Amino acid sequence: MRLLINNIKDTKGVTLIELLVVVSIVGILVIALGFSYEGWIGNYRLESATKDMYADLMEAKTRALTRTRAHFITITATQYIIYEDTNTAPDGNGTLETASDTVVLQKTIANKYELKMVSAGAFPQTIIMDTRGMITPVITFRIDPGHPACCPTKTCGATDALRCRYPDYDCILVSQIRIQTGKYNGTTTTCDPK
Repeated sequence: MRLLINNIKDTKGVTLIELLVVVSIVGILVIALGFSYEGWIGNYRLESATKDMYADLMEAKTRALTRTRAHFITITATQYIIYEDTNTAPDGNGTLETASDTVVLQKTIANKYELKMVSAGAFPQTIIMDTRGMITPVITFRIDPGHPACCPTKTCGATDALRCRYPDYDCILVSQIRIQTGKYNGTTTTCDPK
């Protein structure tokens, strides 16, 4: 019993240096994880905005096929509006007339992102989906976060390794018969379909 009491008296506890080392390590880990989380959440929001717009475009194509009415999508840098051709019953007149055609959906691009053209052309654009599912014009655009990335050339240095991750889906390819999402290839003017 007496041996146990002597051992308790001899323990010195934690020194100030040991405490400072532990706090420093925890601080470094918190900062590193904070940068990683910041990059992850930014990529998630960008992919979410891309997939949301893709779903809306696919819904417009499906509506055009099932309702046998042309649908028009007007796209600007910050929003898009989907119209159903309802002028001149029963099947529309095939031209966009914003005053008389029915607005199906109007959305602003999420998180204050902007659309940028990848293919030739500029915004605003009007996409036409006819009753057979054919789409004109053929365009490719990407969703841009609106601020410079940590390494725009996509060659990250060691200091940017935690923040410099690019999303898997950040552009949309609209061809004559299909709509695809993809990853913008920053070195050329293409969007690689996924």
